Amino acid sequence: FPVLDSVARSSGIHPALLILPCTLAVSLAFMLPIATPPNAIVFASGTIRVIDM
Repeated sequence: FPVLDSVARSSGIHPALLILPCTLAVSLAFMLPIATPPNAIVFASGTIRVIDM
């Protein structure tokens, strides 16, 4: 997260305000249909909705 730290510091805001939301978003990306090939295959079958993933 060095890039977010640099952006935050140059913008004059606390780095945690950018780093924490980004960390949560990256940590939960596995639930998206396009996150991994197996997820994409299961989603493409049409039996599971995005909200169920």
